[in-house]
Amino acid sequence: MVGTVLRVLLGLLMAGAALFLPRLSGAGSWTVAWRWAPDITVGAALLGLLGVALVIRAALARGRLGGRA
Repeated sequence: MVGTVLRVLLGLLMAGAALFLPRLSGAGSWTVAWRWAPDITVGAALLGLLGVALVIRAALARGRLGGRA
């Protein structure tokens, strides 16, 4: 259970970092950041969220989040 939660948090952290990375890298404003690399930014965020969904799906399939021991 703890491992599942940690994996979900890591995936969310990666998705959030992908959205904030252009801003933190000195790209200027949000509009400049989105013009700079919109496909990479959105793609990385979606990949992180996909990872979270796959971890949750695997945990549910194993019964770790469904209440079964």
